[in-house]
Amino acid sequence: LDVEDAALLLSIIAGHDIHDATSSPHPTENYVEEMKKKKSFTIGISDDYFEGLDGDIAKALEKSLEVFRKLGFKTKKIKLLSPNYAISVYTIIQRAEVMSNLARYDGIRYGDGRHAFGTEAKRRMMLGTYTLSYGYYDAFYKKAQKVRTLIINDFKRVFKEVDFVIGTPTPITALKLGEFNKYPFFGELMDKFNEPAAMAGIPAISLPTGLDRNGLPMSLQLMGNYFREADILNASYQFEKETDYFGVIKKGVENYKD
Repeated sequence: LDVEDAALLLSIIAGHDIHDATSSPHPTENYVEEMKKKKSFTIGISDDYFEGLDGDIAKALEKSLEVFRKLGFKTKKIKLLSPNYAISVYTIIQRAEVMSNLARYDGIRYGDGRHAFGTEAKRRMMLGTYTLSYGYYDAFYKKAQKVRTLIINDFKRVFKEVDFVIGTPTPITALKLGEFNKYPFFGELMDKFNEPAAMAGIPAISLPTGLDRNGLPMSLQLMGNYFREADILNASYQFEKETDYFGVIKKGVENYKD
């Protein structure tokens, strides 16, 4: 799936759905057409989003910034709330949503599928029940929503200065199969750079930046302002055309499978 594929897919799924109360009436754009225009943007760099990165990933990210500068993009140092805050917010809110959604399987309306829930699903349901229970709702869930609002307002402030914020989806490359099972909150720790965008509800994209010393794929992440998907795709398309990382990733994955 390259950038043009993403633009085509977004063109299909974007837009208001009269059957979905959570969808936005905001008008959509011709993402494929807008993607291919020559534009220049300003990329924000926050030190907190470079903290704790594997050496190869950090080097690839710096190299990617040079590619953007070569394309005529500007870069600017910014200050954002640490993504570590998003870990706690995501953990509390997501568990509460899991409990709320999966509670429907009560044997009356949606059938009884609880026997099929795995260990992680059960763990999240239990934690969600705890955070929404009497006496803990204000202490955990309500506070998490307040911090989420701070994250949203922080991004709104930054996007008055820059078009995008750059980072990476994960601080390390892939672990061996099953290795993450040793750590109950491994997913949250590895997703800490993804969670701020998810919590703020802003668009973001991941782009290949090559392979690490072990031949595993690396990538960068661009986060943009609300409803500026066309700009993100445009910048991503320019980056992809300027580099051969997409082809390198495909070849590397094929070699790794062999």
